[in-house]
Amino acid sequence: MGEPGTRPARNGAAVPEGIVVRCFARTDVGLVREHNEDDFLVADLTRKVRTLLPDLQQHTLGPGGSLFVVCDGMGGAAAGEVASRTAVDTIFERLTQGDPPASWDELVGRLDLAIIEAGHRIYEMARADQERRGMGTTCTAAVLMDGRLFVHQVGDSRCYVLRQGRLIQLTRDQSLLTQLIEAGQVKPEEAANFEHSNIILQALGTTEMVNTDVTFLDLRRGDTLLLCSDGLSGMVDDDTIRSLLEEHPEPVAACRALTEAANRGGGEDNITVIVARFDGAGLPEPTPGETPRLERYAKPRPPNFDRVPYTIPEQRFADGGPAVPMSPEVPLGAVSVEGMLGEGPTTARPAGPVETTFDGTGSDLDEALRGAAEAPRVVEWSDEDVTLDDLPPPAPPPRPPTSAAAARPSVPPARPAGSAARAWGVVAVLLLALILLLLVFDSVRGHRGAETDAATPAIDVTPVPPPQPSGPAAPRHAPAAPGSPALRLRDDIDLRAVRKHIRGLYPPLDPRRLRPDPGSPPAPPRSTTSPPAPGSSP
Repeated sequence: MGEPGTRPARNGAAVPEGIVVRCFARTDVGLVREHNEDDFLVADLTRKVRTLLPDLQQHTLGPGGSLFVVCDGMGGAAAGEVASRTAVDTIFERLTQGDPPASWDELVGRLDLAIIEAGHRIYEMARADQERRGMGTTCTAAVLMDGRLFVHQVGDSRCYVLRQGRLIQLTRDQSLLTQLIEAGQVKPEEAANFEHSNIILQALGTTEMVNTDVTFLDLRRGDTLLLCSDGLSGMVDDDTIRSLLEEHPEPVAACRALTEAANRGGGEDNITVIVARFDGAGLPEPTPGETPRLERYAKPRPPNFDRVPYTIPEQRFADGGPAVPMSPEVPLGAVSVEGMLGEGPTTARPAGPVETTFDGTGSDLDEALRGAAEAPRVVEWSDEDVTLDDLPPPAPPPRPPTSAAAARPSVPPARPAGSAARAWGVVAVLLLALILLLLVFDSVRGHRGAETDAATPAIDVTPVPPPQPSGPAAPRHAPAAPGSPALRLRDDIDLRAVRKHIRGLYPPLDPRRLRPDPGSPPAPPRSTTSPPAPGSSP
């Protein structure tokens, strides 16, 4: 790892021994978002502390190193905050376990495994809670040990180094836009207006396994480190970032100036920045005109690497093996761009891996988008939610039961919530409708009865006494004299109205029903002889 150099003075000022780190961090919700889903971590791994108190804002680098992390959460509501907080907590927990690393390889391997474990925890949390399904976070982590800075990248948060007035980006955005620019299909000046610039290729928590891109840089005295979310890099161009870092040498003032510039540019997303300046005799002086040299680090190959969903061009491993997994689940460049191919008919998505010629080295845009749309796994970055086709394959259809007993479920299906309340509500409505119908029917019947009473003519039914017999031996059932009515009608009665009313009360008789029943005995003939006179012999 090399012995750090020393130099007693610089510009007449004493140079502190070792490597001195002056750092600060700031996060801002921006002007559009309602809550902040970003998170950050500044930690001294030697003392195993994470804080922004003055004793950490300026500290001397110990054998354990110093750690800086920026996470940009996604998922909407509180899910993005949970993802970013889980990531920084898991990384700090893993890196502070055990003794300090003995080598750079051990340090890089620990950080790599910590990031992978953080992604796995977020993934399991999202699977266990339906409301958090699809949450995830980017992760850009920089760890300093013995003057060498290692940067681990997942997503599109960025890491910059400013040296002698030149700003160098140490990370490569893992996004569709970056791949298209590298393939020559999108010009850099067209990037600001690219319709799908919000699509990234991987994030912690969206898949069970992630693949970190590891780069490193040997620091020089006076170098400035900047880690930021896309809330800054998407609102402020690199030239403005460089000028602000040069104008504000103190990390506290630089963080404030950068977040304010992002808000002036629109503040469309959460803004998180970490600024760290490195000094001390443990770092060599930069040579005039020296340009920071970015290199990829051959990291230890993590376990289960054949399950990573994303491969990185020019990735290197310590074992010298290939960077491409033996059986990748998703080919390089495969992302979700549903709706990017127009409104035409789409074919069914294949169940297995998709072969595509888009490898980031040269292909036309249509082929790249087509290969992305057919990818079985999907990561679509939109800051509010992530669309994932990362669910297990559908189970085969159940086999039909062979008997009636097998077809009968062993457990009755659960009733949907609120079904009983809805049933009682329907019953109440029906009862109310029945009561209203009965009231209307009774009202109509009473109205018609009143009209019938008004149309019925008045009839005097006073009985008229029959005439008394004049003789002492008048017959008991003497017929009444013809022309003597039983009822006396008034003179003001309309007989036609009476007949019409009676016809309405009594339907006409069927003459056939008046005939005698052929099965009944014949009636006795009526006698036509007159009764004998009183006093005569029979």
